[in-house]
Amino acid sequence: MSMQITWDERFEAAIAECLPDGVVADGLEPDVSLVDLGLDSISMINLAARLEEEYELALPDDLVSFTTFATPAVLWETIRELRAQP
Repeated sequence: MSMQITWDERFEAAIAECLPDGVVADGLEPDVSLVDLGLDSISMINLAARLEEEYELALPDDLVSFTTFATPAVLWETIRELRAQP
């Protein structure tokens, strides 16, 4: 059962850029494991930097973890919360 979460195309594009070619060609399911798609520690750092640049925010070091980057849904919620802060 897939969760209904809406993110913008920039988010999905950033993830696609940091994972092996073609793994998100058919779209990204909210609850898929990013590790299962090929996310490792190096690509997680790259994705964190890409998201910081794209959304003009700073991900605190404690959020750059496999817990935060577990699934697109968890990661998007984190980004959404950071963007909502004043």
